[in-house]
Amino acid sequence: MKDKFFFFIYAFILFFSLPLRAENWVLGTTRFLFTSDSDTVVDSHIGTVLPQLILEQFSQKGVRTISGQEEADRQFKKLQTERLSLFLQLSKEEKVLDSLIFTKVSASEFKKARTEQEKKIAGIKKSIDENIEKAKNIKFSENNLGENKTESIVLYKNDSSAFFKPSQNAVYDGIESYGFENEISQASINGLLTGEITLYGDYISVAVHLYQFPGAKLSCSVIEVGSVSDLVSLAAMIARDLTPKIANSLPVKIVFEFENDKIFDEVDISIDGVLLVDKQNVIVDAGIHSVSVASQKYDTQNFSFLFSGEEQFTVKVKMHPKEKGSFRLNLRTPLDGLFYFNGGSGKSVTKEEPWTDVTVNGRTVLGIFTDSEGKSDFVMIPENSGKDGASLFVDVKPFDRAEKIDRSRKRMYAAYSTLICTLPFTFFCAGQVNSYANSYNSSKLSQSLDSYKKWDGIFNGACAVSAAAGAWFIFEIARYLIAANQVLPEQGR
Repeated sequence: MKDKFFFFIYAFILFFSLPLRAENWVLGTTRFLFTSDSDTVVDSHIGTVLPQLILEQFSQKGVRTISGQEEADRQFKKLQTERLSLFLQLSKEEKVLDSLIFTKVSASEFKKARTEQEKKIAGIKKSIDENIEKAKNIKFSENNLGENKTESIVLYKNDSSAFFKPSQNAVYDGIESYGFENEISQASINGLLTGEITLYGDYISVAVHLYQFPGAKLSCSVIEVGSVSDLVSLAAMIARDLTPKIANSLPVKIVFEFENDKIFDEVDISIDGVLLVDKQNVIVDAGIHSVSVASQKYDTQNFSFLFSGEEQFTVKVKMHPKEKGSFRLNLRTPLDGLFYFNGGSGKSVTKEEPWTDVTVNGRTVLGIFTDSEGKSDFVMIPENSGKDGASLFVDVKPFDRAEKIDRSRKRMYAAYSTLICTLPFTFFCAGQVNSYANSYNSSKLSQSLDSYKKWDGIFNGACAVSAAAGAWFIFEIARYLIAANQVLPEQGR
């Protein structure tokens, strides 16, 4: 029984404390340099802020695909580092072998030490040969390795304002030098952005280069022109061109399907804000794209989707004809307050006239009701209910949901802390019970039996306290989930 209790407690703690692990691909940047000598404060600001703004575009952890070539490069780099380490060990052991003649007095000691050292050297040589053989067997092909493997994109030091600062010697030797790559490896950076800025009055031209490591391979270069006064837009345009290379994505084809061909001819389709000229052959880089489908006869459809993992995607779009009209929305419990729908101005209701008219557009209607005390509740009218001329009722319950959720969360944390605090004493009591039980079994002394009974009673009490704390914690979790669930809007019927 006690073993089951401890197993339950251990599993409970493990469930709430295990971290999630994932492989990361680290993206960093250096400060951007000017193509001509410049030491003004404004120029220095641009060279510092622009790369930070570009990195901010990738601050939300994305996903990239690992190509076979990249996987092979990583394996080769790992083996190369291992070979260099083995070679240094070999050099050290060879020197030790040469020095034996000066450190050993007798011939027998010298012979024994020499034999042991030669075995050690032979082992290192064998490891080097095996390493070289493994390196020969790495196939540098885009298709042989890394299929379906992905990793998360994170920023260097998890901070868009952190710059990679190579040493002067590494800068002098160049980005493709061994010294520079060694410093990159120590910083755990996989992708590095560098840039050159050319300034002409109020406009700048920026050339950004993406290098991938190991290998210091130039993955792509992006050149953009923008205004000095709008660096945010310039950074967004550069990041948009860099995204496919950073994500290591391949082009995908998107096929749009509608209810009939007539609708297809009437709509305009835009992807990432760019209107498609040819709606039949849509090819984009894999990744997240925003799609907009607009028409004069139908409501505009906007959505974003991760187009990745397949060569072709079929997007089925259901268009809703534009409708006009209104329905009446009534309060089941009369209150003084305002209804807000679709970002429009407030529509007042009173206890004497607890209703208002809501515009019909053929879609689900979302709104919020705010009473005279400033407390609110969300309201939703399903698509099939909000018909022209209908009369619906909604049961709103205005109160501060954020405050209630916060109180529930604090109570849940308090219950969890109480549970954790009771466990050490429970474990201690269990140890005492087991200790005196073993003592009595081995010696049969009445003193040990009395101590066992004493601590067994204390242990049972401690178990009861821990169980009560655990029940309190589960109760508070339930209350927290109920409070969080009350954020869902009230539906009109």
